[in-house]
Amino acid sequence: MVERLIGLLESQLPHLDARIMSNSLSALAKIRPLPITESFVSKLCLAAECELPNFNSQGLANTIWALAKLEPPNTEAFVYKLLSAAECKLPDFKPQELSNTLWALAKLDRCLNIEAFVITLLSAAERKLPGFNAQDLAITVWALATLRHHDGGFISSIAQRALDFKLGAKHISQLVLGISSLGYDESAFYSSIGSQLMSCPDVGLQAVCNVFHGLAMAGLHPPWASELLMDRLPALMLPIGASKQTDMGFAQAFHYILMLKARGLLSFDIQSSEAYVQMRERCRLGWIAETGISTIFRHHREVFEVLRQLPGCSGAICERKTEDGLFSMGIGVELPSSSSEGRSVRVAIEVDGPSHFMSDKPDMATGETTTCTTS
Repeated sequence: MVERLIGLLESQLPHLDARIMSNSLSALAKIRPLPITESFVSKLCLAAECELPNFNSQGLANTIWALAKLEPPNTEAFVYKLLSAAECKLPDFKPQELSNTLWALAKLDRCLNIEAFVITLLSAAERKLPGFNAQDLAITVWALATLRHHDGGFISSIAQRALDFKLGAKHISQLVLGISSLGYDESAFYSSIGSQLMSCPDVGLQAVCNVFHGLAMAGLHPPWASELLMDRLPALMLPIGASKQTDMGFAQAFHYILMLKARGLLSFDIQSSEAYVQMRERCRLGWIAETGISTIFRHHREVFEVLRQLPGCSGAICERKTEDGLFSMGIGVELPSSSSEGRSVRVAIEVDGPSHFMSDKPDMATGETTTCTTS
């Protein structure tokens, strides 16, 4: 049935108006599995390009969203034309259309030059922020974190607006994780949001662990976090290897435990309790399971092979684990010492380190780095 409708749609492409084109792309983006070829999506995009002046704000937002879902190849030029048409009509965009467009841009970002458009979109979004609902706020923060776009004033406004809602656990965790990964210390938000989180009946493992991961990146330990760690998390314990998502969740919680211990924020009473010991061990196993598989990219391997040819470096190890098994370094090598003591010198090398950190906050890990330690 779907194939027949698509065939009919293709035969009528020269006669479709802007509304039907945007609705068609949106509908196709929701069909899974998609029973069409990439060539048809390309034809539909080409036809839509001629009608762009007639697209309204909803049509533009829906089309950008659909492209992010469909991911058709060779559509960069069309995306730029879409953004150009959208920029002229941003004052007409509704809050949901603004947040969905930003989400789509975060998904589409394949070295596209969209920074100027994002700034213009955020200017429109800030004026309409009173109309944003909880989902709009969460989507917007996620997109900004994904794009690594820093706008402290807008983030503060979002954090303040979020407190106007009775938020669910999912939206709370998305907001905490997004705001934290951008490096903003919205202390008032973190303090106030805790009471809402603890009263939520739907606090699942992913939400809890996302919150811990966010707090770890922000370096914060609000009072309510102890209850979340000691009471809520143990109740969500699942066997190691139950699922990749489960292990990732406990790895995020362990990230938080490491931060608390490093900053001396775990009391002796908590650390000596049997409940904490059991919970920490489960989180540690999740961390090891999640971080045990490292993807070694070609450039990384090439650097490693060149390094091994250097004098004294033949014993270099790619993705060498630390003694406690919790961390790994891109390349670890022990160099012979030139001193009379004869002790070797341990050197850790991170090949692609710059991609792991914020450009304006060199000591802050991004979402791609689970956590890091230096000595």
